[in-house]
Amino acid sequence: MQKMDSETIMGGVEMPVGTVVSQTRQQVKRLNDFALTLPEVKNVQMFVAMQVDLQGGGGAEMQSHLGQLVLELRAADKRNADGQRSSDELLSELREFSRTLHGVNSVSWDSMNGGPGGRDIHIKVSGPDFEELTEVAKELQQTLDSYTGVFDLDDDHDEGKREMTLRLKETARPTGIDEARLGTHIRSALYGRESHRISRNREDIRVMVRYPEAYRASLYHLESMWIPTAVVAGVRSWVPLNEVARFEPGEGFTAVHRSQRQRAVSVFGAVDSEVADSSVVVNRVREDFDNKIAPNYPDVRIEFLGNFEERSKAFGSLWIAFPVVLVLIYMMLAGLFRSYTQPVVVMAAIPFGLLGAIVGHWITGNPITILSEIGFVALAGILVNDSLILVDFINRRIRLGENSFEASVSGARSRLRAILLTTLTTASGLTPLMFETSFQAKFLVPMAVTLTYGLIFGTALTLVIVPSLNLVFLDTKKLAGFEDDPDDQ
Repeated sequence: MQKMDSETIMGGVEMPVGTVVSQTRQQVKRLNDFALTLPEVKNVQMFVAMQVDLQGGGGAEMQSHLGQLVLELRAADKRNADGQRSSDELLSELREFSRTLHGVNSVSWDSMNGGPGGRDIHIKVSGPDFEELTEVAKELQQTLDSYTGVFDLDDDHDEGKREMTLRLKETARPTGIDEARLGTHIRSALYGRESHRISRNREDIRVMVRYPEAYRASLYHLESMWIPTAVVAGVRSWVPLNEVARFEPGEGFTAVHRSQRQRAVSVFGAVDSEVADSSVVVNRVREDFDNKIAPNYPDVRIEFLGNFEERSKAFGSLWIAFPVVLVLIYMMLAGLFRSYTQPVVVMAAIPFGLLGAIVGHWITGNPITILSEIGFVALAGILVNDSLILVDFINRRIRLGENSFEASVSGARSRLRAILLTTLTTASGLTPLMFETSFQAKFLVPMAVTLTYGLIFGTALTLVIVPSLNLVFLDTKKLAGFEDDPDDQ
């Protein structure tokens, strides 16, 4: 499943959580300026403090540490005619330049292609213990990093901002201080509490009372804070904060992801189609996880999403559609010939046509895509037409009194012109599409190759193989003691 030469490249920039917009803009601007120096780039769109999912559901994530670039390239056929680089070659150069950026968590590049959407590698790790999930995510990234052709590895677990968690000590209970009183007082000191409102120009302005900015920015002043106790006998006391609560430093969450009501961490990656295949990489990861990682983390499970999931859905439906098509064709032919075995002779052209389609992809150098697979299903119905005309004509000649051999030879000779004209007119109509070089038409070229080469290859064999198989069928029928009329069984 090779990728085609794309005309759009997308880049995602992720800075450390909490980075101000100006610093994010500075790094994205460096990438933007470098992209404009490439002769193959026609236009660049720069997004700061947001990322848009252009290949998935179209959602957007807006945070100060995120950035995105969308590069519009010259048309693929014009770049090819001028000897310029392909989208894959440009991706390699952009990744090399991205490695020179400092203070950046990750920079990922991808090209916009047709077919199933999603990332090449998208592994969701879920389980009850979040610490185990992060460890498994790291081990998966190390495993993927050892594979040839895998790059742009990242996960969606980012280190959050530093935070301080306050937990009450047992000594706080006699003072009447509980979590609600503690939280209310600290919030009032840092965020503020509304004392009153004043009206100005028909608008209400809230007046907030809180600590001075210098105190609010210092952890020392937080630890030195005094907390009011509950009122006892009309008297309120004050106690130091560090005597009723303990401080636990930690980090906050940038986002919380879940799968099946359990915490989850996703691992992402890209695959160079010239070096490796994403389906092969996914299968290797599954084996390595089952053999090396899963025994140490029995409660952790993984699922493969992204391009692998979408492609599995697409090809899964074809695995159902193709047998259904064959059964329907067989049922209609069985009703026409009033035979259970002669429809198999007519349908014998289908495997040869599929072989011709595969050879056609090899000759033209086109990848076998999802549209090629859809073309296989359509080809099965088209190939039966020529075989049906030929076998029906042979049956008619036999009913007129000719023996089976003479009927097969004269039938193939008489129907040669009609079969060839049917195939050539269809192939001639599809041939211009095969030589179309525009990016939009390239998605349909594999289907045109499937139909054209499958028809030509299948027709050539139909004129030789189908009459021969029909003779075998008729001779077997005689040996079995049935009537000579092929429609009487």
